[in-house]
Amino acid sequence: MQADIIIVCIVMSFGPHVSGQDESDPRETELKRLQQAFGEEAKQPNRDFQKMDELNRQMSSLWLEIHRDKAAHFHDAWKAEADPKKKKQLAEELVDAAVNSDQPDLVVEVATNGSFTEKKIKLPELCQRLPLKALRTFPFSERPYSDSEPEWVVRRMTQNRFELWIPSHGWLFDAAGDIVNEARPPRRDGRGREWFGAFLPDGRWVTTDLWEMDRTLSFFSKNGRWQKEISSTDLVPSDSNAGDHMPALIGWCRCDRDGKGFVLSVGANGGWGMTWVNWTGERHLLQNATDAWRFCYRRDLEPKGMYTQLSIPDDKGHKTLRRSEPGHGSFVGFPEYTDDKLSVVIPNGETFGFWPESDNIYIVSGRWEAIDPAPDAEHKRDAEQKTWFYDAGGAFAGWIPAGRIADTPKGDAMLFRDASDRIIAVTKTYEVKSATEFLWSTGTTARPFKLFPDLKLGFFVRDKELVLAAW
Repeated sequence: MQADIIIVCIVMSFGPHVSGQDESDPRETELKRLQQAFGEEAKQPNRDFQKMDELNRQMSSLWLEIHRDKAAHFHDAWKAEADPKKKKQLAEELVDAAVNSDQPDLVVEVATNGSFTEKKIKLPELCQRLPLKALRTFPFSERPYSDSEPEWVVRRMTQNRFELWIPSHGWLFDAAGDIVNEARPPRRDGRGREWFGAFLPDGRWVTTDLWEMDRTLSFFSKNGRWQKEISSTDLVPSDSNAGDHMPALIGWCRCDRDGKGFVLSVGANGGWGMTWVNWTGERHLLQNATDAWRFCYRRDLEPKGMYTQLSIPDDKGHKTLRRSEPGHGSFVGFPEYTDDKLSVVIPNGETFGFWPESDNIYIVSGRWEAIDPAPDAEHKRDAEQKTWFYDAGGAFAGWIPAGRIADTPKGDAMLFRDASDRIIAVTKTYEVKSATEFLWSTGTTARPFKLFPDLKLGFFVRDKELVLAAW
């Protein structure tokens, strides 16, 4: 019996027309003809797969040719344009054509207004070397459906408490790095919705997903005895607009900055509401979109929302930076970042936020991998990250070949981890303040995972283990 064959057809679309281009480009007419021929052949009961492959090849080649010519046209016009409004419109057209013609360098040129090379912040050659004292080691836990990606969740809860979680285990620490308590959730077929659990400073804890998608917040005593549970829809009543397509999952939960209760979100796909709840069940809904960051430990709560639409406020809650990326199509991998002044597309853009007590923006591109792939793996470690800086007016200010990992204790600079696992301190004026390399007792470089500079503690990756260490 002949095996079923799945055909993937990419739907192509063109950006808005700009004056100066030929409205009757015969290649676009030919592309439409090829698309129609492909669609007609796909409907045939005895469709010719070889013919369809050839049509697909011709469409892809023509698509690329058209958009490369468009990119060249818009690039020249964009560089020559002096009027800010017209230049902005041309920039949008250029980015669209560049993405559709596989030219990310042009996207970078637009994002940096042509100053990418000259505004690179150079890494120092010399650095301070600090020996580490390993305090305790924790096991590797792999994220499902990943290529050896760890799923450790580390949070700074309060001034004197931080926590580490994997689905089956949680650890609570004091400011000296000593273990205050441990949690072992009695999971059935659930995993904990990627936040796994959350402690209070005294060692009591909560979790969800004991049963897969149980939509329940379960409370446990210090010694791990079940206390009670609260339904997610009792915590945050269902939004009438959510409908059945948005299950009432507890998307995330963590201790508040005072250690008196928990802040959490209810609803899949970014959720429909957030609330604060204490151990007795007393609760109140968070009305302001920035309340969650105000309730949680300062600058430790990451951007929130659905993976295609994320946002984070500045420290004062006055401005919000948003990241949007389509779930499919040619712009996957080219997210757009916007606020009231900024609108920029960053290739491979990932996490983002504001400088401490500032409207200035940072955007990290590229993924940092904690674990090295196996020597024979096809995929190799990609430790190269970039952090892009924009001022409060939306102007590009520079970039550094490193990814943001923490703030300095005084908040006068941020810390960045480079491809060699050094920590680079950069001031608000984009000057390199220091470079530090952490060393194991063997003299080898330690790989930072999460740092608490004010406590002189951090989690570091060694082989496939996570190590809490002091310096």
